[in-house]
Amino acid sequence: MIIKKLKKWYRKTERNVIHLAWLLNARFGPKLSTDLTEKATIIIPSYSLERMKNIEPLTRNLLKCAFVEKIILSNNNPQVSIDQYVKIEDPRVKIINQTVRHGCAYRWELTGLENAEFLIGIDDDLLLFPKQIGYLFKRLVEKPEVPHGLIGTFDSNYYLNREMEVDVIHEIYAISQTHLRRYLELYEEITTRGLASVESIEFWSDDLIISRTGTGRPNIHDAGYILRCKTAVKSGVALFQDEEFKPRRDEVRSALDTIGSSNAPDNWG
Repeated sequence: MIIKKLKKWYRKTERNVIHLAWLLNARFGPKLSTDLTEKATIIIPSYSLERMKNIEPLTRNLLKCAFVEKIILSNNNPQVSIDQYVKIEDPRVKIINQTVRHGCAYRWELTGLENAEFLIGIDDDLLLFPKQIGYLFKRLVEKPEVPHGLIGTFDSNYYLNREMEVDVIHEIYAISQTHLRRYLELYEEITTRGLASVESIEFWSDDLIISRTGTGRPNIHDAGYILRCKTAVKSGVALFQDEEFKPRRDEVRSALDTIGSSNAPDNWG
């Protein structure tokens, strides 16, 4: 019992120390330079008021990356203005306050309007350091034929801090313009044919489609300790806690299998 309590205390203390370091790095950390000439556009969707406090320090950390050309902040909660939470004056930052409620998948419609060669979508509960996003972007540039991430599932098992192929990537998505176009094509076919609803994709399942846009399985990478917001598993905030989560995702999986969305093995994802 004592050992269990000590382990719990250690994990909590470790998390709090890293979170403080992340906040300080956002304000006072060094710039991150790389030998890459490629640029990336990053998009972060947000809805929960409990997570909006993450957006400014996350954005400041990302702006330290020399390869970041633009950051789009999409506030999908029409009841609040994200400008209250983000006070950053930088020409690379574009803030959009949506007038109607949207799910996280709406980010791909927004990035469809961009002419970026490389794109990175980040969930608002994932609190990344510049070196982590830099490492991920380098892996994408080295192997642009498949999507890349830091977290994923393979054969229904959840993985992070690994270098491996997975069925589905979650929470962060490093993709090319080719992947984005393929995503939009799949989205259009699925919804037009009535194989799955717009809501099922927009709120619960865009990761399933993004993961099938490459020439093979997506890759995840070990970029070190992954810091998350404390609301990452909170009921009423984290969407995977919703009762609709599994049936909605099953609907989209079935739709992808019906249209034969990739050359991957049967039951991929």
